[in-house]
Amino acid sequence: FSPALPESKVKAASELGFGVLQKVYLRFPNSSLFESDMDKDFITVMGDTPEDNFIVLNVGRHKHEPLLAAFYAGDIAMRMERCSDDEIKQRVLTALARFWPGAADPALQASVEFLV
Repeated sequence: FSPALPESKVKAASELGFGVLQKVYLRFPNSSLFESDMDKDFITVMGDTPEDNFIVLNVGRHKHEPLLAAFYAGDIAMRMERCSDDEIKQRVLTALARFWPGAADPALQASVEFLV
């Protein structure tokens, strides 16, 4: 910066801890699976393991299509980078099944489009 920031500001900025953020988009064949939550923007999903914890943005609410975005951050996001697209899709759908049991349906899972 010019002029230079005060040392206290530089120190504070260095402690913010920016990291990795992964996002995954899932397009469903229709919104019937999560129809009851179409009025929500965000949903927090807590699974059995840290890799199954994420935030879901209901993109479909604003785009008028059945589209969800799942976000992973930090160490979990770095570990998820080593997973295949199919593994990530399966993890997200399995965790979503806690809220929407229909997400566990193999026919539905096969029809969900995975976008990165």
